[in-house]
Amino acid sequence: MKKVLFALPVLLMALAFAFCTKSSVKEELSATPETAVSGRANCTVEVFADNLQLLEICGTNSNQDKCNNCAGNSTAGVEYITGHGFVTITSPGDFYITNLGVNGVWVRLSTGVSSTGWTFIAASGCQTYSLDGTCNF
Repeated sequence: MKKVLFALPVLLMALAFAFCTKSSVKEELSATPETAVSGRANCTVEVFADNLQLLEICGTNSNQDKCNNCAGNSTAGVEYITGHGFVTITSPGDFYITNLGVNGVWVRLSTGVSSTGWTFIAASGCQTYSLDGTCNF
């Protein structure tokens, strides 16, 4: 009889908590206001290369240095990476990677939001990449 009297309050509490409702995930997500992205964003791009060729990243808008994009037009912002490194690129927009080495190189880029596959850039070759306003390729 003592066990039943002890178990009865525990069962009542379990019954009371069983019907407590939690808000759904959809309600929580819709409760946070959507904030529009205004202007341009800075994306940190991680550059991976399969060898130690010197790479020129052109069109970063991170400085006032001038470089030529893949079409030969002058563009603002240039950074240099050998092997592996990080570069900040203003998005949305295009940027260009030129292989300044004497051998070809396989390159992969990652922003933490998205990444590219491995892309081959021949010696003295150039490859165009595009970023949207949320750092997606």
